[in-house]
Amino acid sequence: MAAASAVMRQLARRQTRLTCAAVRKMSERGISMLNVALRYSMPSGIAQGIHVAPSLSFLAPRAIHTQITPLSADTAAEEVLEEIQEPEERPPAVDGAESYAFLLCENPQYDHFVNMIMLKGKKAVARRLLQETFVHIKKQGNDPQKVFAAAMENVRPMVEMRRTKTRQAGQVPYPLSPRRADTTAMRWIIHAARDRKVASGFVEKLSFELLQAAEGKGTAVGKRTAMHQLALANQAAAHFRWRVASTQRPGSVDLDAKQFKPTGRRAIRKLQSPI
Repeated sequence: MAAASAVMRQLARRQTRLTCAAVRKMSERGISMLNVALRYSMPSGIAQGIHVAPSLSFLAPRAIHTQITPLSADTAAEEVLEEIQEPEERPPAVDGAESYAFLLCENPQYDHFVNMIMLKGKKAVARRLLQETFVHIKKQGNDPQKVFAAAMENVRPMVEMRRTKTRQAGQVPYPLSPRRADTTAMRWIIHAARDRKVASGFVEKLSFELLQAAEGKGTAVGKRTAMHQLALANQAAAHFRWRVASTQRPGSVDLDAKQFKPTGRRAIRKLQSPI
């Protein structure tokens, strides 16, 4: 008898657990609690064939004219397993991008431009300004990405002028790396936009400068042309470039570098190619 009573208690607990799980699942699916209560609380002989009265429609609008059938523990377990095995398809948590905000995060060049615009560490403001600039260019019927690429191509300088300490103090043309050339071009475009004496916001000024630079016009393109003309005028001093490249005395050792090799004059001349 003790074993039989223990088995009955285990079956009762299992049926109660499955019934609660089924009630919770049906509640999540939108079935009214009145229908659930009638279905699970009444005995099978009473619950079979019962219809919800119309007077109770305000409590269970979905249960009207719904025949309630008895539900055993096995049926509840089957429904719970079906819900677990077949999860509902949910819509994506993030909608598709409707602006150019995603481009500013994915493109390193755009992020570099945002850092150049940024003042006092307010990067969110700088990103918003560049995004509004792209939207403003788009409203004028132009592709912001193509305009930005063309502007950078037309403003990016090839050389810069550096001063050297010689008997005759002068400027030496020095080739630029791609990173420094981009930085110089961005600085010229941003300064040209901020220096415009027009009663408009920074977004309109930056849009105008990018469009002008994309067409080969504007203040930034003029600075690039002036820089190249100055480099051609001082090309005779290009052989002094090794002095500008070497920040230490010839023959010294750079302790910050991982390789301890002397940087003599011959090594510098060998590394530095002519312009």
